[in-house]
Amino acid sequence: MKKQILSITLSAMLALGVIGSAAAAETEGGVVPSDAETANIYLVPGSYTDTKTNQTVYNTVSEGAVKLTDAQCDEIHTANAYLLTGDTLPVPSTSRTDCTFNGWWSVQDAEIRYFETVPEVTETTYLYADFRAELSQPKDPVNPPEDAEEEMIHYLRIEHQDTGEIERIPLFVSGTDVPSAVTAGYGGPVQFYNEWFELRANDLIQVWVSRVYGPNPTNAPQKRGAPEPKCGFDLESSGANRTDDYIKAYNSSGFNSFLDVENPTFKYVQDESHHFRVYIKFYDDGGHLTIYMEMKD
Repeated sequence: MKKQILSITLSAMLALGVIGSAAAAETEGGVVPSDAETANIYLVPGSYTDTKTNQTVYNTVSEGAVKLTDAQCDEIHTANAYLLTGDTLPVPSTSRTDCTFNGWWSVQDAEIRYFETVPEVTETTYLYADFRAELSQPKDPVNPPEDAEEEMIHYLRIEHQDTGEIERIPLFVSGTDVPSAVTAGYGGPVQFYNEWFELRANDLIQVWVSRVYGPNPTNAPQKRGAPEPKCGFDLESSGANRTDDYIKAYNSSGFNSFLDVENPTFKYVQDESHHFRVYIKFYDDGGHLTIYMEMKD
């Protein structure tokens, strides 16, 4: 049986847990296969900040799963992650006395869904623990009508040069253990991410987010700071992926810094089409962003 919950509850969850996305990792027993080899399920029980010590305290899973090391968690961009090994979903533990466990959830088809049994998956999947105060929110809010128009408040705007089509790819919000990342009003540092979208030769890409600069979607980054406002970006790399192999800052003069351009834009520089997932963080009140992209095929 599955329960569903509106994404509006996400802001409350972020104060109690963290979210990430998938890549290959290693466990103490060997290599955790990538999506191409098997479909893993990772459990993310989250964490909280002890107000007396100002220290991060991690929630735990004591059975039915193997805890990943810090290095393995870094590989999958997810703090405090466990690899599910059992046939049932375990109940995680927290040392917080004011919260109870409300279930494991994941984002599927742009909707938050709860699971009471291990889901059947065909690709690496993350399930996040929902710890909350008993009276903080209804556990099963009513979903909006099926014909209700969905408001996209964070997204990638992609202009496909081969067809002229404008596509908007929703960006989801997750917690991050990087303390200097902006909170965007969610109660803790966050990152923006999405799973597997296509880029084609010469596509132009813009990042649009709400809550970082104001209530409405704004093209990022924007200049921030005093006495001289600045904005900038970093295209991040890992052992397997270099984001600047895929996209570069772009303006009408070519591949240059877009710091003086009102509508900062990136350009996809590969000749062949590929699918990617993306992770974006903001710093310095939104004046600086980082982008990490991972290629699927």
